[in-house]
Amino acid sequence: MPIQSSSYVADVFDQIDGRVWITETHVDSVAGPLMFAYLAADTTNATAVMNDRAVQLEDQLAEAEFEVLINGA
Repeated sequence: MPIQSSSYVADVFDQIDGRVWITETHVDSVAGPLMFAYLAADTTNATAVMNDRAVQLEDQLAEAEFEVLINGA
């Protein structure tokens, strides 16, 4: 199950310590939108974090699909 699209939004309001909320949305054809939110330092490469998470999600979704096929559930 590949991730069909991934995007992120950075909140326009910084926290007191300078961090900002990042909200990622990943969409696949089965599970629908998968959302993740985290506080990021201003030096964080949110695109790299999002792309890494998309790869991890694809692996997790493929493993879950495999388990369903094996267990017949």
